[in-house]
Formats: sequence, structure tokens, C-alpha cells
Amino acid sequence: MAHCGHAKWGAAAPVMRQLRLTSIPSEANAEHFLKIPPGRHLARLVATAIDQDPPKTVDEAHSGCYRPTEFGGIIPAMWKPPPCLFLIAALLGVSGCGSAPTAPTPLDLTGHWTASATISKAVGGDCVGPTITQTMIGVVRPYSIQLVQTGTTVTGSVTNPSTGGAWTVSGTVSSPDPGAHLSLHSTASTNAPQLGFTCSDGSIRDILPVSLAISATVTNKNAITGTYTEDTNENIEPGGVPITTGGMRLTSTLAMSR
Repeated sequence: MAHCGHAKWGAAAPVMRQLRLTSIPSEANAEHFLKIPPGRHLARLVATAIDQDPPKTVDEAHSGCYRPTEFGGIIPAMWKPPPCLFLIAALLGVSGCGSAPTAPTPLDLTGHWTASATISKAVGGDCVGPTITQTMIGVVRPYSIQLVQTGTTVTGSVTNPSTGGAWTVSGTVSSPDPGAHLSLHSTASTNAPQLGFTCSDGSIRDILPVSLAISATVTNKNAITGTYTEDTNENIEPGGVPITTGGMRLTSTLAMSR
């Protein structure tokens, strides 16, 4: 059996007065400390008695007088650490005592949200897009949004209170914490076409809703901000036969609160 030095390493020995932190400076020396793989955390630490040196050979490291630590170093086999020991807090950001950090409370987006969508851009749509760009940028449209969250899945509805039309939506939230990304897209609609829209050049178009998408950030448990994007088709009906003249994408700045 290996002789492990002074009686202070025995079970009845007092706790050592002081610890010395010895770094392993190179890959060559790393094998002296329980065959630590080269290139992996070369600044490993070993706690040793202030008056005893670390082992100098592989055989000595495996002699039974030392035992590995969870951090990759070794300590004398019979040493019992005090309850509160900060061995490598500076390197690993952990402490030897105290409670673990409390995880943030997950946010649940389930509930009723009041929303406003401020028109910022209209692209395409034959004469409809240019007309909206000229006359409606900055117009605020109110919406009522109902959401149900299960895990990271979010479903719900987006209703226009002025028309009663609604989108059924589904999507995901990247995590339920502040800063999470919320992505929703429409799966169904009860929105009626807007008939007889007059363009700035006097042309008449019908606007047919196609889809809705919301891309937003969860600011806090009561606030979500992002973009509200609607795709539509624009039709004319000569002789009562609809003809699509172009598709439009209407983008708005979205603010939700509850």
C-alpha cells in the first residue's frame, strides 16, 4: 500500500489550514494529473496542502494518495473539504456553497390581448398598394387577439372589431421568457372581402384577404411588439367575372398589451 505522508491525511486529521491552487500550464504536464486529455482545459486546478507538492509522476498520481476532483484536478485522498469552498469560481463561475440560481418564472401568453397595427408599407396590389401608400401610412387599426399557450405552441384568433372578421392562427414561441420570439400564421379566416375599394386613379378593386402572419418579441408578461403582415388579392369583376389584377402585402407595426 502506498504511504501517503503525514498523519494529517488520516481520517482523524484536522482540516488543513490553507489550500494552494496550482495550475497545469502546458499539455506536457497535463498527463501528470490523471491523464487529462491534451488541449482540454489546460488551466486545470489541483488543491494541495500548503506544505506538500502535487504528484510528479503518473504512478504517484495513481498511488492511492490522491483522488480526482469533478473539475479535472486531484486532491489528497483523505482530505475532507470544509462546507463552503470556492476553488474555481473565477474560472468556472461557480461556488462551493449556497443555493443554485433561481430560474426565471416562465411567462404564459394565454389570455386576451388588445392590439394595434399601424400601417407602415404596402407593396403590389395593382393600384391598391400605391393608393394605400399615398393615403393610409400611419393609420392605426385595432384588433382583439385571444391566445392559448401549451408549452411552446401557441394558438388563437385575431379579430377585427370594426368588421367582426377573424383569423384563426397558430405558431410557436421560442421560449416563454422575456425576449422570446413569437411567430403566428393564419390557418383559416372569416374575413369578408372589401368590395369597391377606390384607387387614387379612380379604378375600382375588390380586396380579398389571403393570409396573416405575426412576427414579434415578448417584451414582458404584458407586452408584445413586432410586425403584422397581411397578404391580399385585388380583383376586378367585368361582367361579374372576378379577375385577379395582383397581390398586395400590407405591413404594419404591431403592439399588443393585456
